[in-house]
Amino acid sequence: MTGSPDRQAPKETVEVRLDGLATRLGGLAWGQLAIRRSMLWLRGAHDYFNVSGTIELPLGISLDAVTEAIGVLMERHQGLRTVFPGWSGPEPVQHVLGAVRLSVRLVDATGSDADDVGRPVLQQLARVAFDHETELPVRAAVVMRDSRPVRLLLVVSHLSVDGSAWRVLRSDLERLLQGRDLAERPTATAGPLDLVQMEASDSGLRRERSALRRWESALDAAAVLRDVDATPESPRFRGLYLESTVVARSAEAVARRTGLSTSVVLLAGLLRALAVHVAGQEVAVVVITSNRSRPGTRDLVAPMAQNGVAVMSTGGGEPFDTHAASVGDAVVDAVRSAQYDVRRLDELVAERRRRGLPAELPGVYFNDVRPGGWPGLVGREDLVGCDVPASTLSDTGGWDSLDLEVFFEVHPDPEKLRLLVQLDTTVVGRDEGVALLARFEDEMVRAGSA
Repeated sequence: MTGSPDRQAPKETVEVRLDGLATRLGGLAWGQLAIRRSMLWLRGAHDYFNVSGTIELPLGISLDAVTEAIGVLMERHQGLRTVFPGWSGPEPVQHVLGAVRLSVRLVDATGSDADDVGRPVLQQLARVAFDHETELPVRAAVVMRDSRPVRLLLVVSHLSVDGSAWRVLRSDLERLLQGRDLAERPTATAGPLDLVQMEASDSGLRRERSALRRWESALDAAAVLRDVDATPESPRFRGLYLESTVVARSAEAVARRTGLSTSVVLLAGLLRALAVHVAGQEVAVVVITSNRSRPGTRDLVAPMAQNGVAVMSTGGGEPFDTHAASVGDAVVDAVRSAQYDVRRLDELVAERRRRGLPAELPGVYFNDVRPGGWPGLVGREDLVGCDVPASTLSDTGGWDSLDLEVFFEVHPDPEKLRLLVQLDTTVVGRDEGVALLARFEDEMVRAGSA
């Protein structure tokens, strides 16, 4: 009787190994300090800031080619091989490692849909906070089918990427997975520590001083929402999600007519809808800004987005186009106030409180995370006056603690508005939020049809 040969158990992990690279040590860049501040405020729940995605792998690619591409990506972008000793202390630093080991999990999807298998694995990887003191800020898994890699699951800490950097990283990785650039073994690109040097330069410090002066002017204006002292709902912070084709088309029509961006047009409409909750005719708005207009920063893989601020009109009876133009000017001011060390802003606020000056940071936020506008609307002439699907509004759950009063965030979509609204129900209740979004849609439709 002949025994059957032993079968080797399938691997559960593979390892990406890098050695002999340059090491670097230094402080954190302004964008990293801003993210760190939010992470610390969340008291350990900073998995909220993990950035994740799934990449469909080229047909026939080998597992060795996948791990080689990951290795080249980590070699090229220093932020992916960085740890942050003392990151939660008073003097955080970042250490770019010269030798790293990244364990890549292998997940078998033979006989199953790769995306169905990969989705919960990606969620599992993303919902665990990174140990920034000792853990690399990247996690990866490969979904296998019939012993061939079909999907790459990637999670990166927000201390190493923001939305713009994530898009650069993903595009770079997709090129490497297609076999491009692999043979060249390119030298490392500029990274967060190079950004630290830019910010410490004379021009960087001038930008910081200018930004802090703009923040001080916004604080002086004390342009805030009405103090209604309402009983909080449970949970206190609620989320609404609006999906609307008609608002997107209306905003596109106004943008073409005025030469403004659709982002500015949407913000103008939201301000007009928010007016009933504003104490005066103006409100200070925090605009989350990418900060990638300077030479050498557009493709830099590091978190550079920061909060800018400007006092903006809520419309006050002005025609929509006139109001939107003033909002556009205010957004430019906000962009100019978005490059600074958040510790200096904290010191400024503390000093104003000590002197009895207005020191309440704004609670209204606007963030447009689309990489562009709505690509599906480019070149379309039938924007208004035609049948479109009805808008939908849904609840997105609630949170016990957020650092905001009203937060508007525009999400990517080819041709419709996808808008997340988060509300502090002591200021704007859930039902008031529904009414606010109805007013917003009415404002946009009227403006688009003008």
